[in-house]
Amino acid sequence: MAGRTGRGPKGGRVLVQTFQPDHPAIAAAARHDFLRFAEHELELRQVQKYPPFGVMARVVVRGKDEKIAGEAAQQIGRQLREADEAQDVRILGPAPAPLMRLRGEYRFHLQLQAAEMEVLHGLLRPAIKKFRLAPGVKWTVDMDPWDMQ
Repeated sequence: MAGRTGRGPKGGRVLVQTFQPDHPAIAAAARHDFLRFAEHELELRQVQKYPPFGVMARVVVRGKDEKIAGEAAQQIGRQLREADEAQDVRILGPAPAPLMRLRGEYRFHLQLQAAEMEVLHGLLRPAIKKFRLAPGVKWTVDMDPWDMQ
């Protein structure tokens, strides 16, 4: 949060504005308590099966026309849900990406979660071969994404 604040001869001070001052992440940061933060974060990740306790994939659909790109993302979501017969994969979305418009293209994304990478591969490999999208619509798959931008 604070970067290099306080490293110079004058010292420094960081102000954090939040609606949740008692949130464990804020409290741990205020105390410089990385271990407590990490313990809390790992507990949450384990309960929700986020990495490192599960695997994720992110499908990003983009195109110059917002409506067409959004419809393509809906189509991909339907195809993935239909292909997940055993319901081994949690499929979230589609939804507008946090950076909804980037480089002149509208972006939508889906998040897939599973216990093991083989489960995601087993769903994605055959489904990808069936994706038939409108001209000008592109998509990518990011396995175990580092961020959701």
